[in-house]
Amino acid sequence: MKFLFLHDCAGVCTLLARELSRMGHRCKVVVNADPFRIYAYYRHHGVDVVVTGARGLSYYLVALRLALRYDVVHVSSLDKLAIVAPALSRLSKRFVLHYHGTDIRGKWEERKFWRMADLVLVSTPDLLEGAPDSVCHLPNPVDVELFRYVGGRRPGTALYLKLQYEDAAKAVRRARELLPSVQVRVLERGVRYCDMPRILSAHEYFIDRYAIPSLSKTALEALACECKVLRWDGRVVLGLPREHEPRRVAERYLELLGIS
Repeated sequence: MKFLFLHDCAGVCTLLARELSRMGHRCKVVVNADPFRIYAYYRHHGVDVVVTGARGLSYYLVALRLALRYDVVHVSSLDKLAIVAPALSRLSKRFVLHYHGTDIRGKWEERKFWRMADLVLVSTPDLLEGAPDSVCHLPNPVDVELFRYVGGRRPGTALYLKLQYEDAAKAVRRARELLPSVQVRVLERGVRYCDMPRILSAHEYFIDRYAIPSLSKTALEALACECKVLRWDGRVVLGLPREHEPRRVAERYLELLGIS
């Protein structure tokens, strides 16, 4: 099968494309920016990923020109592209729409384009709230070949990465109340993807978001690096659940599509 992945969030679909390619499928990923060098990393490691630089209408036109060449068109967040789903269906092609967070959280009634997709996915379980029964949760894959403990851990330390939608000062106060003996380090977003395993491995804890009731992708990567993760509910967890291993995610994806 030939898969086209349009847009992406934190490398989720690019990693899925890598695993599908390893399973014998042909995959291409098209994104319009690469601020954290995620796509440069995977392109260097053999994934067919293109950073077009096109935005708005230009990106949509690039997407539409490519769509007809593939059996499955998988779109992240840009749900307006679902208007092409009926035309693709008449050509025996599938259209998958994948939501990742604020693009759909609390907006199921407001957003209408998802109704035209053949399959609608969400990346975290909390996004199923208010969703129709046909929507499926596909766990975020974590690159366990890259994200692993690489040494240099400093006991008694914790890392918090600033988030646009969260009060960093509140997050740090909360972490210090829940982990009173731990020194919290705050970093701005902007770390290169390939540097994250080293940075995560250096800390005993990772402080995840408190405002959303699900583990972020970075928290999952921290678990893969053997960090303890402070969750939204105050619990500390350790160990990456196996459902986030890339091959398992790819197999689940094909199962949801009915592809053997």
